[in-house]
Amino acid sequence: MEFNMAPIEVYLNDFGDNNETRLAYYKTYLFQTDYIVSKIAEYTYLNKPIEEKYRNVLEEREKAREEIRKLLS
Repeated sequence: MEFNMAPIEVYLNDFGDNNETRLAYYKTYLFQTDYIVSKIAEYTYLNKPIEEKYRNVLEEREKAREEIRKLLS
């Protein structure tokens, strides 16, 4: 299962450049990539290496959480 989401600029253009759009974008990204956390837990349990594509998503998830924190503060 692969997940692709358009860049935030597309959403800002379509729905307006405001905090609500940004917050919805980042929350949607986290929701749509939650399955990866389960996959990584399985890989860890089975002592398998984590695929690079999952590492990249983990980094992007952290960035999304940081942006959400900024928007809510």
